[in-house]
Amino acid sequence: MTYHNRPYIPKITRRILTFDLEGYRDFYKERMVAYLCGVWDGDFFLPLRGDDCVRDFIKRYITHKYRSNIFYAHFGSIFDFPILLQELQERPDLKIYPITKGSKIIKLTIKDDNDHQWYFHDSSALLNFSLAELTKTFKVGHKKLEIVKKNTNYDRKLYELYKKNPKLVIEYLMHDCKGLYEVLNEFKQKMLDIGGDLGLTIASTSLKTFKRGYQNNVLMMCDRSINDELRNAYFGGRTEIFRMYAPEIKGKYYYYYDINSLYPYVMYEYDYPISKPQIIQTPDKKVFMENEGITKARVISPNDLYLPVLPSKIKIKTDTKLMFVLGEYEGWWDNALLRKAKELGYTITPQKSYIFKTEYIFRDFVKHFYSIKENSESNTPMYLIAKLLMNSLYGKFGQRQDSEFMIKDPSPDENEYEIIDYVDLDTGWVKVKQESKGKSFLPQISIHVTAMAQLKLYESMEKILEKDYRLYYTDTDSLTTDYPNMPVSKKLGDFKREKLLHSAIFLLPKTYKVIEQVSKEMNKKNPKKYKNLNRYTEIRAKGFSKNLREKININAFENALLKDDYSGFKVISDKKEMIRPLASFHRFNNFNHLDYIRRSLQTRYNKRKILKDFDTVPFTFKELLK
Repeated sequence: MTYHNRPYIPKITRRILTFDLEGYRDFYKERMVAYLCGVWDGDFFLPLRGDDCVRDFIKRYITHKYRSNIFYAHFGSIFDFPILLQELQERPDLKIYPITKGSKIIKLTIKDDNDHQWYFHDSSALLNFSLAELTKTFKVGHKKLEIVKKNTNYDRKLYELYKKNPKLVIEYLMHDCKGLYEVLNEFKQKMLDIGGDLGLTIASTSLKTFKRGYQNNVLMMCDRSINDELRNAYFGGRTEIFRMYAPEIKGKYYYYYDINSLYPYVMYEYDYPISKPQIIQTPDKKVFMENEGITKARVISPNDLYLPVLPSKIKIKTDTKLMFVLGEYEGWWDNALLRKAKELGYTITPQKSYIFKTEYIFRDFVKHFYSIKENSESNTPMYLIAKLLMNSLYGKFGQRQDSEFMIKDPSPDENEYEIIDYVDLDTGWVKVKQESKGKSFLPQISIHVTAMAQLKLYESMEKILEKDYRLYYTDTDSLTTDYPNMPVSKKLGDFKREKLLHSAIFLLPKTYKVIEQVSKEMNKKNPKKYKNLNRYTEIRAKGFSKNLREKININAFENALLKDDYSGFKVISDKKEMIRPLASFHRFNNFNHLDYIRRSLQTRYNKRKILKDFDTVPFTFKELLK
């Protein structure tokens, strides 16, 4: 069955508006000051000017006429929402219900005393690309304009230009609002054409599309208590450093390989749980060998494994890390991982099992969208949509049923929210917990997807070690090695060679420095970046913005590795920047605050033991307990 058999007509179409703020950093007041607000409702563009533009926006649009409408702002969680929230706090008649994703606020619901509602969505939760990229990809009528060169003083330069030529900056703002509106409408129409619809995020959009056009089996949700237990077996991607240093040697290269669409591949290739589980309280060893499901077990690994296969969540100081350890310990695992562990010589004593009936539930979905992706030119809407939908679906089944967040409501409905703390009595902010009423909490599916993805990567690493080559680094769907002959193709689930490296230093997961050979394809794809270069130094540092990465000392990686000197990673922004709204509220009791951004490397690599030659080996569970 495909989407053609199940056309979808949305029951309710909410009106979409787009808005955008322009502001500058006021270092004296330590906040961002908005001086211009633009709103496009599909027919009319309204620019609101002056220091009261946000207050004017609230007065004009949080009204009966615009109730139930959705206002989109691109990357609103970073800039627009904090300024809006700070102004909304001055309205005691309005209640505020944010939805967060990590440190970002991706949705604001505003309610008045009559329970009328207005919705503010961050469109980057759907399309996490710059507006310039999106307006170009979707070929809309209003492209992103460039009237001031992007740099650290961009906000101030735009404001100075506004004072000299307000008409030009208002035109720039209008293009932003109209361009985003056109992109969202194009995106929505293409989703309707394939039987889906827009959700709040790309993950919820993918789930809607799957359920309405490709789900051919009833997927049975477990009781909450069972889901909570199953989640103990839910692990993310494997990110490890096996050898921290790949030195430059004449005539030698290192190879960075990536698996083509790893998660869509395992979703297509394997069958997944559809039933409620059979619970086996005292399983024998045949249960995990002969059935798909999830098992709690005590395991003893072989002592000499360089590459353990079973993941564990280990708490080190204040951090919980995904680690692969040796020794005797217990945990919950997908049965496929336990079967591989048995093959490697682990002793496994099962203690409890959940067994599921399975079907190939994702084949139609992956087959259809992978075909679209392969038959579309890159950087076209359908290529982008197909890629996003395939990669975003599986995680939605594994999301938590409880969420904790703050709301501005002095007396929240206790039937809907559990009050955790009264954060600010003066302004009415309360921290609450809410259990979602969704029907797609199926962690057993997400668990099996990630387990099969880990096994796909593991088996590839095994082959490299069997050929007596070295592994250096792996991150979820990629690996770096000195093995030159990995079979490559464009086929789903096969490897492709992404980079040819002269040298590399891996300090932490997602924190590394590589010197790569510049290829003709790289030059063609980004001539401005690679022009006249044979080599290019790429630095990644988790938690460091692009501006802060550029401040890292040129020899910081070498000094950290060879001298244990991490001082080159202590950086600070040149000027005060707008900090994330939730962090701002907790630190300064307001959502709109400027502060210097500081970063440093606070930890050393501790997911494996580092040897003198910068090779690493697994910890034993007993070593970690000490």
